[in-house]
Amino acid sequence: MQPRVGINLDITNKSLFTKIFAGAGGIDSYTNAISDIYQDNFYEGIFTGKGIYDLKVYSKVLDNQIPENTVLSHDLLEGCYLRCGLASDILLMDGYPTKYNSFINRLSRWIRGDWQITKWMFPTSNLNLLSKYKIFDNLRRSLFEFSLIIGFIYANIIGIIYTKNIYQVILILSLILIFPYLLEILNRLVFKKEGEQKQKTFTSKISGIKGALYRSIITLGTLPTKAYISIKAILKTIYRMLISKKHLLEWTTSEEAEKQAKSSLFSYYTLMFVNVLAGLVSILLRTIKTKYICDYTWNFLYNNSNNNVVYK
Repeated sequence: MQPRVGINLDITNKSLFTKIFAGAGGIDSYTNAISDIYQDNFYEGIFTGKGIYDLKVYSKVLDNQIPENTVLSHDLLEGCYLRCGLASDILLMDGYPTKYNSFINRLSRWIRGDWQITKWMFPTSNLNLLSKYKIFDNLRRSLFEFSLIIGFIYANIIGIIYTKNIYQVILILSLILIFPYLLEILNRLVFKKEGEQKQKTFTSKISGIKGALYRSIITLGTLPTKAYISIKAILKTIYRMLISKKHLLEWTTSEEAEKQAKSSLFSYYTLMFVNVLAGLVSILLRTIKTKYICDYTWNFLYNNSNNNVVYK
């Protein structure tokens, strides 16, 4: 049985990052499990490593099913073999990264773990179709930010070559990224009870429409970094699985990662250098497109003016 996971009250007020994200229940599904699509529709939830299970059954079912020193994230596999039910009326309090650096490190570790169990998704595995889809869904989620970056690049290239207006495409891609937060804002506006007023709380969390706007801006701003971290973790995992066969269990505890995470301005520039490169590339693409449009317009006007000259 998998209980609902919440965040400790003292964590939500520890930094500006947690005030924005953890105060609203976190930015990942791991800390928002009050309902589960698999549990509601297929009567089978997802095990996230914290729950109640029968040790004898656990040992019997998983005997010789998972090769040693090959699986980094074992929670999903355990839930797929044993089956898992979500007990949403039971709440287990957990921590949350207080720095963006430590959050990114945790995300990278999770992605590596998801890609190391890809072989259980193939027909040779004895898992059912639903369990294989759960594994596939995690892989799809890890490629989300990278796919959006590819979409932005492709749209800009098409816009430059064919001198097309791509603002609508850019807007659609951006809305896809922040769609959960738009739903949160819409829910606040549409389903606000009559006479309901904002109340002060003991914790200084940033929630409501203001929190959703902050999360949208940060999510858009950190898109290149998350895409880079995701694809780096994926490529690293594939290399270690197929070529080196080493460091498959490389792992740092959340507490240790929190201690090692630096919060200086230089450390954030080092971590998010892809954002700086993305900004420079965007400026360069905009400059090239503007010059291309100006040259095209000038040539068009010049040729038309010459064709209208009347010779005597």
